[in-house]
Amino acid sequence: MDEWSSVEYLGVFLSGAAAFAFGAVWYGLLGERWMKAVGRTKEDIAADSSPLPFVIAFTSGVLAAAVLAVLMRLAGLA
Repeated sequence: MDEWSSVEYLGVFLSGAAAFAFGAVWYGLLGERWMKAVGRTKEDIAADSSPLPFVIAFTSGVLAAAVLAVLMRLAGLA
């Protein structure tokens, strides 16, 4: 478990935040096309106002960044 002790946690957090921001921009630009493709309207989306998808997206971005940090450490790249 020594690989986790050398992880830059600020970098992992910022990478997760960057992934979340990229996703926000991506769906901001393509959101209407996506809604049309799946047959939903803005009213349908507004009715499902749970923050859970955003929490899951941010958490998975941080988790992916942490795993990549450890894998890079194991491969000798960081």
